[in-house]
Amino acid sequence: MLDRLIRTALIAALIAATLGRAELGADTQASVVFTPAFGVALLPAALVAWFGSGRFGSSRPLDVMLAALSVLAAAAVALLVTGAVLGNRDFLLAGVTQPLALGSLLAAFGLTQLLAWRQARPRSSRRG
Repeated sequence: MLDRLIRTALIAALIAATLGRAELGADTQASVVFTPAFGVALLPAALVAWFGSGRFGSSRPLDVMLAALSVLAAAAVALLVTGAVLGNRDFLLAGVTQPLALGSLLAAFGLTQLLAWRQARPRSSRRG
């Protein structure tokens, strides 16, 4: 349960960072945590990510595909909710294609999968 909660928090934070970065555009100096899009996107991304976070950590192709789809679904729902609340859906959609925003979206899947594989290892094989 705790592992799933940690995975959900990681996915939600990185998806909210994706939308925050999309809102900032080319400004690389500003922090995404203080953007309105980050705060609005965090809860919807967490709610959707909760359902897919159990699929992470498996090496089976179907589970990996479902985990990736759950990240995309969480990003889509967060984008729709954030766009509806802030009224700038088209602007955010265009901003998501920026390299820093795409990197954050890819990290939501990649880092969560690596974390889940690490959590799935037996405790005796973990080293410092």
